[in-house]
Amino acid sequence: MPDSLTQAIETRLERYLQREDSLADFEAWLVPETWDISPQSDRAAHELATAITLRIAEFTNGDWTE
Repeated sequence: MPDSLTQAIETRLERYLQREDSLADFEAWLVPETWDISPQSDRAAHELATAITLRIAEFTNGDWTE
């Protein structure tokens, strides 16, 4: 079990990248886990979650391919 939220995000992202989880599954996990992260309390997790959320939004908008 990951001992930090950053590690948990990385683990779940890896599962998606290895096609063990769908994008919908990954996003369904990511959003509730990270919606209230404060950059003051967990800067690394906040930055990682923000970057991933932006990429997902750009992908769903058609700006990126999978």
